[in-house]
Amino acid sequence: MTSSSSHTTGLSGLGVIGNGTFGAIIDKRGRYVWACPGHFGSDPIFSSLLNNDSEETGFQDIVLTDFVSSHQRYLPHSAILCTALTSGANDVVEIRDFAPRFQIFDRIHCPFQTFRILEPIHGDPQITIRIRPTFNYNSTDGFQTRGSHHIRYCGPRDTWRVTTNAPIASILEETPFLLQNRLFIIMGTDESLQSPICDVCLDFERKCLSYWNDWVTRLALPVEYQEVLIRASITLAVLNSEDQGGLVSSLTMGIPLASDAPASKDERVCRLYDECLSLSVLRNFGLFPIGRKFLEFLKNRVFSSSLPQLTYGIHTETSIPLERARYLAGYKGMGSVNIGGLSSGDDQQQGGADKQQPTHDSTAATHQHNGVIVEGGRGMRPLVGLLVIALAQVFYDPRLLPLSTHKLFERLEHLAGVAFSAFIEMQHAIQGVLQAEKIEASRSVRPPSHPAPPPAAAAAPAADTSAASAAGPEGWFDDEPRSLTVWEDEDDDFLRQIEHARSTMQALVTDMHSPPPPPPPAHNDTRRPHSRTPFPPPPPPPAHPHAYQHPQRRGNVAKRLPLVHTFSSVLCWAAAERIAQVSERLEQHEKKLQWWSRAKYMRETILTHAYNPHRQTFTTHWKGHSVGPSLLRLAEVGFISGSDVRFANTVRAFEQDAAMTCTCSYSALVSASLQLHCSQDPHTHEPGGSKDSTNKQQQQQQQQRQRPPLLNSSPTTTAAAASLCDSLKASATTFTTNTLLWYVEALRACGRAVEARLLFDSLLRSANECGLLSQSIDMKSGELWGNFPHAATCLSLIRCGTRLSRNWN
Repeated sequence: MTSSSSHTTGLSGLGVIGNGTFGAIIDKRGRYVWACPGHFGSDPIFSSLLNNDSEETGFQDIVLTDFVSSHQRYLPHSAILCTALTSGANDVVEIRDFAPRFQIFDRIHCPFQTFRILEPIHGDPQITIRIRPTFNYNSTDGFQTRGSHHIRYCGPRDTWRVTTNAPIASILEETPFLLQNRLFIIMGTDESLQSPICDVCLDFERKCLSYWNDWVTRLALPVEYQEVLIRASITLAVLNSEDQGGLVSSLTMGIPLASDAPASKDERVCRLYDECLSLSVLRNFGLFPIGRKFLEFLKNRVFSSSLPQLTYGIHTETSIPLERARYLAGYKGMGSVNIGGLSSGDDQQQGGADKQQPTHDSTAATHQHNGVIVEGGRGMRPLVGLLVIALAQVFYDPRLLPLSTHKLFERLEHLAGVAFSAFIEMQHAIQGVLQAEKIEASRSVRPPSHPAPPPAAAAAPAADTSAASAAGPEGWFDDEPRSLTVWEDEDDDFLRQIEHARSTMQALVTDMHSPPPPPPPAHNDTRRPHSRTPFPPPPPPPAHPHAYQHPQRRGNVAKRLPLVHTFSSVLCWAAAERIAQVSERLEQHEKKLQWWSRAKYMRETILTHAYNPHRQTFTTHWKGHSVGPSLLRLAEVGFISGSDVRFANTVRAFEQDAAMTCTCSYSALVSASLQLHCSQDPHTHEPGGSKDSTNKQQQQQQQQRQRPPLLNSSPTTTAAAASLCDSLKASATTFTTNTLLWYVEALRACGRAVEARLLFDSLLRSANECGLLSQSIDMKSGELWGNFPHAATCLSLIRCGTRLSRNWN
């Protein structure tokens, strides 16, 4: 056998099985490293993935004597995972794993069971079957009882039964035996089989394979990227909750987003972010059933008596207490793992332990100006716009006619009104500060430069932020300070890295300005050292008048402008714009004119405050300077056309800012000197590919670059530049979906399809052996990080693949 260290393959050697009720993760040697058989968010009985790849407990595997290699693949167009193990004597055993999903009568049969079929392919493979579940997040091993053909694994609350035709004693004692015939292992609820296990397993495998093959035939595949899109769509179907219809964000929790990052959140939840922006993608790709179930899930949330949230539990829980999994060592032993943390008042309590401590500012998500608390577009603001964007589509598709009720329209109209009132509050707050600054500077009162809002806007409560005023007539929503959304968190992290890189660059430029020290005189040499004239230093980087400041995160009270997140305000506009379109569809002309007027007003206000005329781009926050990843979605929501020069400039400005942190590609670094250092680093390569697979044209361009003379003038300067480059590359881990795949789509939308395809192909090369991607990618090595698999990643892969591919004509 191989040592335990050989099992540590990270996320690159993992496959996924599931059936819409639960999921499991299997490594490339056929070991169950993660499985929550009760439901997606239940207690994992196999948890070695988050326990430093433990060789003691928390897994189920097949150990082949004298093992030397393995190969993992899916049976074509299915969710049946096939793993082949080979020994030094060329003995081969094949393992097929699946969670049954097929149609019985008029319903989908998806039991809480995993099926494993072992078959000898060549030679006389000798195997050992090891089944070591744990309970209560690895806190106890439970106990076992046995029957003639089954073993019961009993925990404090759950009992799981293994039914098999393998020798029971060999499993309990973990003794090796020759695999001479097919063996079957069924693990699931504590129920006995009513038919022979051989017949059940083979029949379920045949029906499951037929179901998935038939399911794939309904996809509207493009000419290219077909296998990638098939795998992404099947994984998305596995993550589509059969009970509630929501899309489970991921099967796992606590896997860090980078090698030096803390444990991530518990992602076994249903989120309403990119999912709401992807319904048209599902429809166009032939995934209408998934889209319909998700719309039903959203409609239930709109009509729910509780407050709409950004995140829900697997069974639509609005609150899950935060607990620490004290008996899990973490992914690769990188620290503690947190369970749950979902709260109706603070969606971000799911974060790592370091993020659970309250900040020094109790209103961390708010800004107060002259007694007015401004939420800055956080929390409820994106949610309201997303719900309206998604559910407005039911009024246009005749297949969704049962969902398009008049009562739903009234609910959506109310949500759009909440978004509009919030938008007016944000606008009045920032205008009040700007007006006060003008008065203080000129000592005279000047009329406001913005047009008066429409009548409904003028009546909106700008200064009253009490719960009653924000709730509306039916009192659905309060005005509590909400936490940062995923997009705003992403933008904030991105902007902080930019500011750190800028300060480091300024230190480098200062060092470049300093003359090098003279060489020490030689022994008995009385001559003066020759004076050298250094090459003229390059000009310092331009000052950024709106350098990123986050008073809520950093405690900086000097900046007076409230932070209004641009994309959140765009979602408020989108809510009004969609309601106007639906009103026109329903022939309600007065409401159509009213909502078109509000949408027009919000759009003009956003263009005034969110567009930076100096950089000629949209900025992450109103009156800001930096460009974050959320702005790459502006064309997707219809706020601006992809062919608009302002959007193209925004994409290029994002590239300039992203070069500070190397999140896009090392060919977009700040200066030629840094590009040269990064290109000479043997560990630096294109995302998803090796150094040998780097684009030839880029290699030729790099060879033509010459080292700036200044870098040769001082060893200290050279070391500083190399240190800066290493520092930038050290932060090269980025969100796969939220940054890179949206960047791919933005490139395509603004007419840079060739570049978009190059980056998309690089990302696909980073996929693991089964064609799956995780939440984030290390841009230095192509290593996968973050929770796995990721629903938003699958959605973005489908979006980019279908739009980048050549059409059938």
